[in-house]
Amino acid sequence: MILKTGWEIKDGVLARRGFPEGDFPLHGFTTRKVGDFTKEEEAATFARAIGAKKLLLLTQVHGIEILPPLPQNHLKEADAWEGEPEKGVFMGIKTADCMPVLLFDPCSRRVAAVHAGWRSAVDGIIPEAVGKMTAGGARAGEIIALLGPALGGCCFEVGGDVFEAGVRHPEFFRPTQGGKFLFDLEGFCLKELSGAGVLSQNAFASGLCTRCNPDYFYSFRRGDSGRLCSFIGFAHEN
Repeated sequence: MILKTGWEIKDGVLARRGFPEGDFPLHGFTTRKVGDFTKEEEAATFARAIGAKKLLLLTQVHGIEILPPLPQNHLKEADAWEGEPEKGVFMGIKTADCMPVLLFDPCSRRVAAVHAGWRSAVDGIIPEAVGKMTAGGARAGEIIALLGPALGGCCFEVGGDVFEAGVRHPEFFRPTQGGKFLFDLEGFCLKELSGAGVLSQNAFASGLCTRCNPDYFYSFRRGDSGRLCSFIGFAHEN
């Protein structure tokens, strides 16, 4: 697996490097080495490893509901977090082909973690998350966006119903045989970020396909039942 410049894997976690120390929240996209986040004990072990007081996870339903990062919202039905988490509280989402998107505004220090499967993406969860951030004081032009591993346009075959739902960006659908399309979910999400006011130079995509990299990532399309975790938050002060 070849990583793009600025990305690295350390202790089983993929992250984007090069941001100012202390200013950027702790963040990352786990690999198979870290474990399967469908298992509560493995999620708890990882939370302790990153020094989290709490790792908040959602019961994801492929919608566009976005919750504030409060402990009472742990495991509620939704597909994104947005807000200013208490130090030591990390917002997490689980994926195995869907696109994980982490957002951060350095000025307001608002963060978001978004689970963007095809349905949530075409229904507008990304501009919804950016809108919540800006309503809370963030500036879209200052938001940093990180897009983790997901099913790539090389492997993401969808039907005509998905094309029709996402037809506002038809350039990310490549026709194949039998009325099917290969869907570039990463490109679609980058376009949604741009449309919401996030600058292209502030959006960093890993470019990694979960199905094509079985040694590193779970993939539902490949038949895996496990889930990876994407997380963001601020370290707890000792």
